[in-house]
Amino acid sequence: MSIPEELRPFLRTVRHRRERLAGMTVWHFEGRGCQGIALLAGMGGAAPRRLAQQAIAVFGPDWVGVAGFGGAITALPGPGGVVVAGECWRLSPSGRELSRQAFHPAAPATVLAAHLAAQGLEVRAGAFVTTPRMTAKASLPIQARQLICPVLDLETAEIAAAAQDADLPLVAVRAITDGGGEEIQAFLADMIDKHHGVPLARLLPKLWGQPRRLRYLMHLWRRSRLAGGRLAMAVNLILDYFSEQSPRLRA
Repeated sequence: MSIPEELRPFLRTVRHRRERLAGMTVWHFEGRGCQGIALLAGMGGAAPRRLAQQAIAVFGPDWVGVAGFGGAITALPGPGGVVVAGECWRLSPSGRELSRQAFHPAAPATVLAAHLAAQGLEVRAGAFVTTPRMTAKASLPIQARQLICPVLDLETAEIAAAAQDADLPLVAVRAITDGGGEEIQAFLADMIDKHHGVPLARLLPKLWGQPRRLRYLMHLWRRSRLAGGRLAMAVNLILDYFSEQSPRLRA
């Protein structure tokens, strides 16, 4: 995952312990019939791929998972909806071209989506589009809107590349925070690009005398709470699915 708001709701549902190992802060967790390692990779940049490569080398997992928030590019899915990646694409630095990022799915996205939907989640199989920086949806190439349930993010393609290099299967799941007609405001997008997150000390000065920004952040906070709960449920259901398929798998 990328940020604490994505990780905390999941950790509240499992037994876990925090540890500093090989220069990484990790959370060992135990679900129903499974165990794994969770890490925070940061939002975008080169760190997610490097951290994934390091974690794979240190822990030797059976499969790799990417879980986090995402922005819908089209009307569906709506906020709070969940998407499992059947395809992964990478936006070029120029912002004009998409290229497919290969990965080996641990299970067909349609199968996982059906499993999650049977448990009451609003979930679809779709395509993830990873951008090199925060990118306005309106500026994306038309090809992005022609994908099935396309979702915008900053990390999936990088971690998928690390899994592919290690010949490991991958599962990627995103919960939607901003709908297809919504853009991340420029002040927040700039901060994420510069700091690969939203440090509170740098955020507060940007809110001084800006009540509209504060209201916008409260809106995003409510969306993130909704998405965080749905994401935690989705991750647990995915872990349950693989535990039933092969009880010895480690994520």
